[in-house]
Amino acid sequence: MKRRAGFIALTLSLLVQFGTAQAEEDAGELPPYSHKMFDIPASATVLSDNYRSSWARLSGFEYSGLHWNQFIILYSNIGQEVYKENYLQYITWFEDPDDDDNTPEYSSYPEGTVILKENFASKQGKPNAAISVTAMIKKPAGYDSANGDWEYLQFGPDGTVLLQGAASKPYVEQQCGACHRSVADRDYVFAHVFSALK
Repeated sequence: MKRRAGFIALTLSLLVQFGTAQAEEDAGELPPYSHKMFDIPASATVLSDNYRSSWARLSGFEYSGLHWNQFIILYSNIGQEVYKENYLQYITWFEDPDDDDNTPEYSSYPEGTVILKENFASKQGKPNAAISVTAMIKKPAGYDSANGDWEYLQFGPDGTVLLQGAASKPYVEQQCGACHRSVADRDYVFAHVFSALK
């Protein structure tokens, strides 16, 4: 009975949230994900100022132990189908990793894919201040063949670039490449969370 009451409460909460977002839109107010949170640096020409409203959102606020115990939101310009499929392959494998017949078949991302991650501080178990954006940009073949041809980018809320380049650069390797190499079979992209919305 408690479980059913909890489910009903959650369903009502979600309906209220979606209803509120729709009411805001109808009243001419922007829904929450339309608000600009970060300035895009001039060097990041592949990124769009309105990515929050025009790109596919791959998650809501998700707590990420992989990324410094922050809350994250993931977006993608293209490649969201690959992300979704790789996520499903990973989840299927994760349910029974000892099954020899349960071998995941991961796909690679097309050139031009951007996986963008907004990072927020965690305060008392909830998302707090906007900290940075990190992005992986799939470059043409030969950009950095040893690391999947990904460019890594990190910038602060004001657009200040904190890191940019291939994993062949020592600092990028230390901050990004070494960890992402552990999922080379998934084309270097961790796909542990997925709750897509457009």
